[in-house]
Amino acid sequence: MPLCHNQLTWYHGIGTLLFIGASLLQHWSLSLLAKMRTDNSGKVETLAHKMPCGGWFELVSCPHYLAELLIYVAMSVCCACSSLTWWLVVLYVLYNQALAAQLCHDYYRSKFETYPRQRKAFIPFVL
Repeated sequence: MPLCHNQLTWYHGIGTLLFIGASLLQHWSLSLLAKMRTDNSGKVETLAHKMPCGGWFELVSCPHYLAELLIYVAMSVCCACSSLTWWLVVLYVLYNQALAAQLCHDYYRSKFETYPRQRKAFIPFVL
């Protein structure tokens, strides 16, 4: 049975806006990472790791991982936050992305002497 417009609720709107915002954050973050290795034509210049900067990289080491988590949270909100199974998936994504972000953050801090000390790994101002 298709969803009619009169069946939409506030949480569908919130979830959709969060999904779009998180998807854009993920795209912009991955674009910034790609631009660090390519020239203006898009040709890869180097495979070396560089210190990320710009956008949300000024707040956290891995904004694309945060965006991934927010995408899953947005889908859960669209489901009226009522599925325990889906929240377990979100919990798994949180753990997985937080661990990956912390490992990446530790790598950046060890590789780049000028890496900003106030920058967090995954969640701005928190983790």
